[in-house]
Amino acid sequence: MLMVSDPSVRPLPLEMSVFQAQLPPDWGQILAFGVLLVLPVLIVFAFFQRWFVQGVASSAVKG
Repeated sequence: MLMVSDPSVRPLPLEMSVFQAQLPPDWGQILAFGVLLVLPVLIVFAFFQRWFVQGVASSAVKG
């Protein structure tokens, strides 16, 4: 549990749980928020994919 006194400095996963707890939940907005949370990670992975694959392949156990 993370306790923050100022709502403007909440981490995004905590902000998403607060956003989802509002009644009635608007699932379209919640899914859009989830896409915005995942998008930066996917962009970084796409950019560095070659190095991720090389790292995994070089650390594999050969038998």
